[in-house]
Amino acid sequence: MPRETGDVPSPGPRTGGLVAVLAVLALPAAAAAQSTRVQVSFDRDEMAADETATLVVRIDAPETPDSIEWPKGAPFEVLSRSESRQSSFSLGGGAGVQMRQTVVYQLTVQPRKTGNLEFPPVMVNVRGKRASSEPARIRVLPAGARPRPQVPQQQPSLPGFPPGFGPQAGGGAWRGWEKDLRLEVELDRKQAWVGQQVTATVWLLSPVGVVAYEGYKPPAYDGFWTEEVETPQTLDFKLRTIDGVPYRAYLLQRLALFPTRSGDLELGPYEIKVAVRVGTDSPFDPFPEVRSARRKSEPVTISVKPLPPGAPRGFESVNVGALKLEATTSETAVPAGQPVTVKVVARGEANVRALSLPKLPDIPGVRRFEPTAADQVAPKGTRLTGSRTLETVLVPEKAGDLVVPALSWPVFDPVAGKYEVLRTSPLTVKVLPGAAVAAAPVAGTNALTAGLRPIRADGALRPVAPPPWRGPLYLAVLGLPVVGWMGAAVALRVRERSAATAGARRTRAAGRMARRRLGAARRLLVRGERERFLAEVERALGGFAADRLGAPVAGLTRDELAATLVRSGATPPAVKALSAALEACDAARYGRGGADPHALLAEAERALALLDQSDWAPGRAA
Repeated sequence: MPRETGDVPSPGPRTGGLVAVLAVLALPAAAAAQSTRVQVSFDRDEMAADETATLVVRIDAPETPDSIEWPKGAPFEVLSRSESRQSSFSLGGGAGVQMRQTVVYQLTVQPRKTGNLEFPPVMVNVRGKRASSEPARIRVLPAGARPRPQVPQQQPSLPGFPPGFGPQAGGGAWRGWEKDLRLEVELDRKQAWVGQQVTATVWLLSPVGVVAYEGYKPPAYDGFWTEEVETPQTLDFKLRTIDGVPYRAYLLQRLALFPTRSGDLELGPYEIKVAVRVGTDSPFDPFPEVRSARRKSEPVTISVKPLPPGAPRGFESVNVGALKLEATTSETAVPAGQPVTVKVVARGEANVRALSLPKLPDIPGVRRFEPTAADQVAPKGTRLTGSRTLETVLVPEKAGDLVVPALSWPVFDPVAGKYEVLRTSPLTVKVLPGAAVAAAPVAGTNALTAGLRPIRADGALRPVAPPPWRGPLYLAVLGLPVVGWMGAAVALRVRERSAATAGARRTRAAGRMARRRLGAARRLLVRGERERFLAEVERALGGFAADRLGAPVAGLTRDELAATLVRSGATPPAVKALSAALEACDAARYGRGGADPHALLAEAERALALLDQSDWAPGRAA
């Protein structure tokens, strides 16, 4: 009988059997769709203690897990963790459309110890039901060991997991970048003389891009003097091919090593912790895969030869290198008592900070102050070059020619392998007659003041007198010559008495003037005007001596001044104190240092006090 439109056919025997078979087959799929599976695996089965590994945790569940219980007390340190999620749909027969959530965690871990380690199971809660993984195992070798290379292999799929997922999936079975990532030290020579430069270059060789590094730890440079030649501030690389493998070579540091003793000296290992980018180098990758690792270089040995016998007299072992020596003066002509600077400069390729330059000898009639040294290091390529300058201040005390003798400097040339003596030419400075320091006027005063007499204003105004012939004074006018003669006699007597007491007045005035100048010097010191302070102290001391002697002290050397003071009645302690104060002023001005200014001021006041107690006789100065 024909069927009407809208009728639902009843299942026949064959149809009903097919439905029953499909329902039976759908039961395992529905059950699988409701189960939760957790798997934990390492990206390899062997590693070194100073390396990192990737731990992959995969959770396949019907929905997002309610919670994840990470194990505690695992023998690993988690350095970083990333997470990815994926949803999938399937037809589950009578159950309809089934949805599953796949969550993958990638943990970068580092072992805390060596041996066969185990990462405990991970627990997951989904809809009130718990599921756990099997523990993951890995063998950890001592630091610096090279794990055997691992060959990628296809692992069998686990029940209910996509094909290819297994202990080696998700992390790349072959970790070539870790095997080829290394720290190397490159030397420009393996043999050297004592004091000869050896350039050590530290390279980080990596087959992948380096993101950053930290924890750079150089060795103890036992037996070496070290100087930095180059340390890049940015991570730049150049491509190098080593044994057919392309590398990115990152320069970490370049050093100049100067051996300080002979023998086989070992340069210990360098250490570093680096972070590298694996996969792609694109800066636009929103989820870059960054791994970290620690590396240590192999020790290297340098054979250091002792310097040959037969060194010239005066040779010092630090003077090794390709060097040149020169000497110059700051002036070609100076007045007596004024300073002139002699510069001795050594230039070349050497350990310039350690060079021992020749010093100037004593020169008769010239005061010499302690020299000062200045270094200028200028690396050139991979070599350390520069200069060392020794400056010595000389103060000639007499007019004439100041001759600085030629200097000789024995050095060792490591390239030629022999000693040589470098020499400078003699230097001549013309010394002109000097000017008196005490006669210099004080800044801000009139130099003619000392030669002006005061205006007399003691005369009284009187009315015009009547003609002499009209007054009683006429007779007095007639007697004026007699009165003039008598006045001249009185004036002569007064002048003689004034000359007799001039020494005492000048002595009292000299003390007051010197103390006023010391007071002005103290105020200059408070304001920080060091040069004016020293000049004021010198004027106080020199002016006091000139006033007490009654004669200028221009052109006198210290010894001549001391002898003149003693002949004039100054006591030896007073002369010694004055000389010490003047010497301290010169040392503070020309010697780049000298005594403490307050102590110098106290020394000057003490010298004036002792000079005041002397029995002066200016007439004996000649």
